[in-house]
Amino acid sequence: MKKLFSAFTAVLLAFCFISCAPQELSDRSSKNEGSVSLSIRSPRTISPAEGISYKNVQTWTVKFQDTDAKYDVITVENVNFNEPSPKEIRLPIGTYNVTLNGTANNPTSGETAQTVQFYGEASVTVKKDEIVPISVFVAPKKSADGTGSFNFTVTTSGFENNPPTTNIVDISTGRNNYFTVSLTPYGGENPVATWTPTDIYCPETVSEVGRIYSFSVSSDTLELQSVPSGFYTLSIKYTWVVGEDSVGQLLTKTKEIYSPYHDFLVEIIDGLTTNGSADITVSLEDSKTYYATTGKTIGNGAFKSMPKNLDELLVDINRTTISEANIYMVDSLDTTELTITYPEIDVSKVNATGKTYCIYTKDKKQPVIYNSTPCYTITGAAVEGGEPTIHIDLSVISEATNVTLKNSSSSGGRAKIVSARSPSFVLKDNTSVFIDRTDETNLIDGIIICMPLGSTTYNSYYVENPCVTVKNSIQSTTEFEVMLEVEDNFSVVKKSLDETTNFYIMPSDTAGLIVEGIPDYSLAVTKYGESVTSDQLYAGDTVKITATTEGSFAEDTSFTWFINGKQYGDSTTKSWCEITIGADNNNTDTNNTIICFVKYGEGYATRKTDLNNIRNMTTLLYNNYYTIHELAYSTLGAGTFDSSYILSYSDFYAGDDSFPDFCIDAYNNVYSIFKDANGRYKISKATSSMDYIDRTDYSYSGNGTLSLIKMGNDGKLYVVTSNSEFGIVTFSPDAASGNSASVNLLINPSDFGSSSEEILSFCVDSQGCIYVTYKVVSNGITNIILSKFTNTDNVLSMDSSQSKTLFEITGTDNTITVSSGYFKNLLPNNIYSNITITDMHCEGDYIYLIMRDVNDASSEFHSLGGVCTISTDLSLPTGKNQFVGWASDSVNTTGDGESVIYTYKHDEYFYGPQKIIAIKPKEIILADDGVSIETDSYGNNNVILNKNRVVVFNLFDNSISERYDAPEGFDFELSTSGNYPQ
Repeated sequence: MKKLFSAFTAVLLAFCFISCAPQELSDRSSKNEGSVSLSIRSPRTISPAEGISYKNVQTWTVKFQDTDAKYDVITVENVNFNEPSPKEIRLPIGTYNVTLNGTANNPTSGETAQTVQFYGEASVTVKKDEIVPISVFVAPKKSADGTGSFNFTVTTSGFENNPPTTNIVDISTGRNNYFTVSLTPYGGENPVATWTPTDIYCPETVSEVGRIYSFSVSSDTLELQSVPSGFYTLSIKYTWVVGEDSVGQLLTKTKEIYSPYHDFLVEIIDGLTTNGSADITVSLEDSKTYYATTGKTIGNGAFKSMPKNLDELLVDINRTTISEANIYMVDSLDTTELTITYPEIDVSKVNATGKTYCIYTKDKKQPVIYNSTPCYTITGAAVEGGEPTIHIDLSVISEATNVTLKNSSSSGGRAKIVSARSPSFVLKDNTSVFIDRTDETNLIDGIIICMPLGSTTYNSYYVENPCVTVKNSIQSTTEFEVMLEVEDNFSVVKKSLDETTNFYIMPSDTAGLIVEGIPDYSLAVTKYGESVTSDQLYAGDTVKITATTEGSFAEDTSFTWFINGKQYGDSTTKSWCEITIGADNNNTDTNNTIICFVKYGEGYATRKTDLNNIRNMTTLLYNNYYTIHELAYSTLGAGTFDSSYILSYSDFYAGDDSFPDFCIDAYNNVYSIFKDANGRYKISKATSSMDYIDRTDYSYSGNGTLSLIKMGNDGKLYVVTSNSEFGIVTFSPDAASGNSASVNLLINPSDFGSSSEEILSFCVDSQGCIYVTYKVVSNGITNIILSKFTNTDNVLSMDSSQSKTLFEITGTDNTITVSSGYFKNLLPNNIYSNITITDMHCEGDYIYLIMRDVNDASSEFHSLGGVCTISTDLSLPTGKNQFVGWASDSVNTTGDGESVIYTYKHDEYFYGPQKIIAIKPKEIILADDGVSIETDSYGNNNVILNKNRVVVFNLFDNSISERYDAPEGFDFELSTSGNYPQ
């Protein structure tokens, strides 16, 4: 290919440091002066304007105007730049605006020479005793309304089977192929002048490159209008017919065959004619090869020795009509055997053009061999706003390849990305992407997000709009994995899985970030209104996290909460949130990181708290009625039961008392009493740390039988014998001769221990004091008594203040008479003679009595119970609910037979609490086994159902905090509960 250019070879901003004789200024002192080394340059043009050039200017006038107005305008006349060296001019130090003016005669204008004004401007800062080089860009001076003429001749070949038309084009009916020539203002987008040449000439001779076609274009052909003065880029496009559609309409394809962008310009000058010509060999192929560099542009990218910066090259390619650009990087990149590094596609440089960009790279170790490439196909707008859809073709590369999308525009680039494979994407410089997972061919499942380069500190950065928006398939809830290519002090946060998922980058640094306008604050963790620490929490617990400050937050402050890197709910004006922590499917200890992100105005602040080493989910012990006298357990976490399991006790004694009692400590370890097949007592221990697999049985050979067992708050295991004696258990592991358990019996108080006393339940505080409830029957009167035994050297004692009669049962009608008014205002009126204490718990300064009352008489039917709170000094506490959970309504029936109507329901009450089956800090969990009276289809309370459930009792404020229906098989038969309907 051959091109005819004007012989201009200089470029803008070329500097010369060669000194020449200075142009002296009159009346100037040599003090505080410097010099300007001045040269001039002209733009490169593809078409000269009648041969006029700045070299035709004989002398120039140079003016220096001080920007600080300290000096008058300094004018230097008759400056000659014909010599190859610049001119040195001395000036006082300062900053100046520089203007050059010169006049040239146009030698081609005939006998009367036409004058052309040349003009240039620049700025310079003069420094003391230094020579500052400056090159001024000069061009013919153009007026705002000036116009000129344009003529261009083109000789083309290489059209193969698609020659251009040789007659007038009729696009609507003809099958003519045609050219389009346009002039677009330099730096602009829309052409100012467009021509469609119709006179195309083709001689009979055929050259080596095929038939030669020639045509000319002129501004005179565009309604005889001239072109406004200025610099332009020239584009020649060729359109040819490629077929017809289903209704006979012509289908055409357009290709740009000539586009000297930026390198050479067309210059239109007032009153002059600009001429030019070009010889073009046309290639109608859809692909083209380019050479790019990540560094500074050297050429136009057409040759390996003249690569162009990749971002600039993408802009050039985007303006062409080719379908595929094969871009070879001349830079050698660092690669490994596992990862190939590819340059970044700037989404702000590509539009919805239907192009495919394939980038080839080479390894520093093998600088000649190019690696295979991902191809980025720009196929169209994904969402409103004209974002391109970038299809990543990974069929030729490995899974380990990272594809990087970036955005160098300040407004923020966004694109839709699609891939039939599973690459990892890197998003840089605040790039946003939209991923449609409802497209079954889009198998993207990973994003690596990079922080923007302009962020001075990661800790202050927050992406308010989502970096990644993912629309998930309705049929699938597969999680979209997100990785973060920054340090560990950041989390990627997602909101949902089933619809549209937005991803954010949030700071999660330990110290937190405080900015002006937001008061300093900390995070307080409470449960039931009281402060708690990690060692007081179990997986599945609900806690309240509160942002606290000495002052107050502004009214329009918003709070966003995160747990383990995931946003918890939406942003809110509340300075607190309630979260369920540490629950997972594996029932394992879980660490929890909670972050509070505060936004006020344009400022952000963060605080973090860690709740680490959360205990396993609560273990619930119960009888399993499918296996007689078997002990089973479930786990409770996040408000649900896990599957039920059996603590296998083989070779049970056949009698009914083979499994008299069990207990659980605060760490979920299980202790139980049972009889083996020979009727001998054993005590077992099963540890939660081994999921109860390592249960160990210890043989007991002491006197008497064992009836109750309880882990004391002093860390000792206590039992009660059939003789109403208390004892402390000592385990003696011996794999050779067998494990054994001995019981060190304690000496009861002198006024306790007669055969008439029946121990109901007991508990032990951290000082070893035993609190015991027992029943004494004498002369037809039954007394339920609570006593406190103090242990001194294994001798138990009590005084009169350490024993209280809770109530006495007298009369033949099973009514209760309250003794000494102690429970006068505590017990409800509907208590019957079956009332008993089923379990006890000691925590802090309080004793909690689990009370139960059952009656299944033919005319009166109830199953009731509650929790009674007593201070450790055996007084009634103030400020607490002393009795909770009792259905106090009348239970008398009306009518008989199938029309029996019961007048209460168990909505807010216990069915009949039987036993403590789990212990947590500030909570006891009860097996609530009994009867519920339900409403029939007519609205009458005449349905009686046997019910089993779990109730969580809150020790902070003495309240029922949670109720859960028990799973199938969950049952309790440790105390008689009557023959209830099933």
